[in-house]
Amino acid sequence: MKVLKFTFLFLSLGLFVTNASAVNSAKNKIKKQNLSEVVEGMDYEQFLNLTPKKYKKLTGKKMGFKNAVKLKMAQTSAKAVSSGAVLPKGVYILLAIFSLGWLAMGLNDDFQGDNWWIGLLLYLLLWLPGFIFTLIKMKDYY
Repeated sequence: MKVLKFTFLFLSLGLFVTNASAVNSAKNKIKKQNLSEVVEGMDYEQFLNLTPKKYKKLTGKKMGFKNAVKLKMAQTSAKAVSSGAVLPKGVYILLAIFSLGWLAMGLNDDFQGDNWWIGLLLYLLLWLPGFIFTLIKMKDYY
């Protein structure tokens, strides 16, 4: 719960950090969970790819459900902080609902690339294709 509160506060203030500091932040959160010895030597990609099965291979110990959930929350927090998305996920979804998904994609991409153009054209054709396209592309940002 503390991780979610911290993540919401962090994102609502609009503060964004680099991948390295996101990993360090997530590592600090899980130090209390007896996972710190495994996570200490990992880089960003290794941390995001850590699963309970990989943890068991590394340590020979079973992670447990509670620690697996905490690890997943820390990984989600690190992804959200390091994604560099300008808009929070909730605002992105609201803009998609109100036919402004193309604007949300453009803001997150600094209007570089083709996603926002495609989204605008799909919204102009009909609302539903643009909305579906915006939700599919949401995984690129969050």
